[in-house]
Amino acid sequence: MKALKLIGRWLGPESPLGPAVSGVVVSFLLFLAAVPAIRFGLWWLSVWGL
Repeated sequence: MKALKLIGRWLGPESPLGPAVSGVVVSFLLFLAAVPAIRFGLWWLSVWGL
C-alpha cells in the first residue's frame, strides 16, 4: 500500500515531476497494459477465423 501511495503522490496533481511527465508515464503504463489485451484479441480472432 505504501508503494501505491508513493506512486500516487508522484503521479498526482502535486507531482514533483510536473503534469506533463506524469501524463506520459500514465499513458505508457496504459499502453503496456493494453498490449497483451490487443495480442490476445488478435489471437482470438485468428482462432475463430473472423
